[in-house]
Amino acid sequence: MENSTKHGRRRCASSALIPIAIFFVIGELSVVRGDNVLEADGPGQNLTSIAKIYSTSTAQPAMLAIRGGTILSIHDHIAILPPGGLTGLQAQGLASQ
Repeated sequence: MENSTKHGRRRCASSALIPIAIFFVIGELSVVRGDNVLEADGPGQNLTSIAKIYSTSTAQPAMLAIRGGTILSIHDHIAILPPGGLTGLQAQGLASQ
């Protein structure tokens, strides 16, 4: 539905914009809420990460090195998000770093 203004420009009725706005808000929230984790599991897992963003909203850490895995992190950022985000970094087991 379109209306004309006194200057001759057309504009969309606000009811037509509501579904579009909801789509963009839901899309943006899903991007923010998605967990992005890095896990090195085992002695053969030697990972390097440079200037990336990791996040967690669960009990799983955003960066996890277990059973001898190693992670070299340079200028990375970690976000711990609600409702269940608890730990940003964790190394577990012998030789894990």
